[in-house]
Amino acid sequence: MKWYHYPVPKIFYVQLSVGSREFIGEGRTRQAARHNAAMKALQALRNEPIPERPPQMELDEVVHAWNDHRIRSTNNPRAPNGRPTLTHAVPNLYGVPNFLQLASQTELEICLEECLFKDFPCDVDVFRLCTELMTEHRLVMSDDVYEITNLYVRLRQMISDGLGE
Repeated sequence: MKWYHYPVPKIFYVQLSVGSREFIGEGRTRQAARHNAAMKALQALRNEPIPERPPQMELDEVVHAWNDHRIRSTNNPRAPNGRPTLTHAVPNLYGVPNFLQLASQTELEICLEECLFKDFPCDVDVFRLCTELMTEHRLVMSDDVYEITNLYVRLRQMISDGLGE
């Protein structure tokens, strides 16, 4: 009697963590298991609200990313190199000129007198038009950077469409 050994199909398992939740995916290949875990995560998290991140956290991430990289040196002697914060704080370590200029209290007071501090971020007419469009279309200002960017793009499109008519 002959025995035929059929190959046992391999099954791959993958564990995916999203926040505090874990999803197990399985498939005939590693890639299929990854896709399965990702689909389970997407289906489970689809209707959950996106957690809000304070703007300061996003700024801190940008500052960290900026200060964590190194600017490579080039053939241009005027181009700075090194770590941005250190180049700014201790320029002599990197052989770059110190562009910091001392200013007296009187000079600062003159500058403050000459400065125009606005109560709004742009031209008065554009600001009024944007606030009217926001009121008309029930748009609200947010603390989320992405929502503000979307609001800006939408207002810009509305203004462009209005000018094209």
